[in-house]
Amino acid sequence: MFNIPKLTMKPFALLCILSLFLGSCSTDDEANVEFSLARIVEVSVDTDLVVGQETIITVRYVPASDCHFFYEIDLGRNGNVRTFAVIEGKQPDRTDCNPVPDGETFSRFIDFTPTEEADYELRFYMGEENGEAVYITRNVTAQ
Repeated sequence: MFNIPKLTMKPFALLCILSLFLGSCSTDDEANVEFSLARIVEVSVDTDLVVGQETIITVRYVPASDCHFFYEIDLGRNGNVRTFAVIEGKQPDRTDCNPVPDGETFSRFIDFTPTEEADYELRFYMGEENGEAVYITRNVTAQ
């Protein structure tokens, strides 16, 4: 009926097979997770930084329960203000959760590289008071 050269059919067939594999992968993993912000309770960072040189910031945080797990560090930028938050996840069907024991914290490390000579305000999410976000603030200088 149609005279399609075999050379054209091979890439077309490969494309069809590839689309079947890609289409069968589930991307709903995050749909089965509830996300929230963990409370950062301690921050360790040098106050004098060098432009272009990586600095390690240590944050200690408290998960909401023993069912919560670390997901990622979120970073917001506004001028020379950097806002950091620990994002944690929890599977919604978990019902065997217990509070984290008093004083128990977990550490995460943030790689921060200042890109210009400036004063930076680093803010770390601690939670909320009266409906307003509260932060631990560290002012650093990069030269």
